[in-house]
Amino acid sequence: MIRISPKQIKGKWTSGYALDVHTLSSEHIGDDEYGRPQFNTQRSDIGELLYRLKYKSDKSVLRVIIDTAVGFLNKKNWSLDLIIPVPPSRKTRTFQPVVSVAKGISKLTDIKLCTDCVVKKKGNFGTQKRV
Repeated sequence: MIRISPKQIKGKWTSGYALDVHTLSSEHIGDDEYGRPQFNTQRSDIGELLYRLKYKSDKSVLRVIIDTAVGFLNKKNWSLDLIIPVPPSRKTRTFQPVVSVAKGISKLTDIKLCTDCVVKKKGNFGTQKRV
């Protein structure tokens, strides 16, 4: 398992946690030959694994992410009924990292999984138009 520093997330729910922050620091180091900005980014251990899973399609890190999340859940000793993953931002992606992590956690913990309990809806709810 990797080192994590769980952070409590406040909201309209009983209790929520993130296993850690994703990005520790990010410094703009210039633009590439196409004019795209380049950054020197330092990530937490879990942030680096999630980056590799989502943006590099590195499925070899999936088990470490799942084991880390399950280890955290086991230490909390909560009575959980259901895992509900956040809906993917790009539904056309053939491999859905968030759903894969949720499925792995569900399998190892025997907690039920609902992948369609929350759906993403188009619209700009609560956002303001920029001028």
